[in-house]
Parts: sequence; structure tokens; C-alpha cells
Amino acid sequence: MKKIAFFDFCGTVTATNNTYDFLFYYFSRTRNYFKLICFFILDCINDFLFIFPSDLRRQLEIFFIRKKIFYLLKNEKKKKIQMMANNFLEEVIKKGYINQKIIQEISKKRKEGYKIYLLSSSIDPVLNAFKKNLK
Repeated sequence: MKKIAFFDFCGTVTATNNTYDFLFYYFSRTRNYFKLICFFILDCINDFLFIFPSDLRRQLEIFFIRKKIFYLLKNEKKKKIQMMANNFLEEVIKKGYINQKIIQEISKKRKEGYKIYLLSSSIDPVLNAFKKNLK
């Protein structure tokens, strides 16, 4: 029988909301202030949604806010995004935002023959940087 272990990425492996924190990092480091302002506006709208019932809020977040935030990365070069995600992860590690107990548990499970899966709604470049760093 195949052994499988699942780990949540945002808030468990890391102490950050990787999508939002990465986008802030990306737009501030690339000095794209227009997109940074758009990101702040969309983030404020997202925070405002907490006054609505949870079912409606989830629908609005999924279909409006996240799409608009991800749209901000349109026309950005994939290599540049991945390079910035690698740099972002280095800062997350330097600041101690990685949960070392969870990393140890992942390593333990891997040695025991488990197939490891990270669960996340984070964007791929950040997850790819983490997977590469974990090996």
C-alpha cells in the first residue's frame, strides 16, 4: 500500500500568506508602483468582504479578487517571476518564517517512504521555489 502525507503550505509550513506576501514583494522590488497600488486596492476590497456571509464572501473572493490579483502578473516574464519567487523564499527563510518542526516531519515522512504532497492555493512560482529548496 502506498504511503501518502499531505502538508498545508501557507500558515503551516510557512508563517506567511505566500501569494499576497509574494505579490507585495514582487511589485515593490520591481518598482512597479501602479501594480502595487492596484494590489493594495484589491487587498482592501478583499478585507472588506469579511462583512458579508461566508458563502457569498468565498464566491466573491474566488471569482473576483484572486483573478484580478493574478491578472496583475499578466505580461510579466515567467523567468523573472520565478527568480523573484526564489529570492522571496530566501527572505522567508532568513526571517525564520519556515516552521522547522514541519520541515523535520516532512523529512521524516520522506525517509519512511511516504509520497509528500503540499496543499496550497499559493501560486506556482513560490511553491516551485520551495520544492527546489526542500530537496
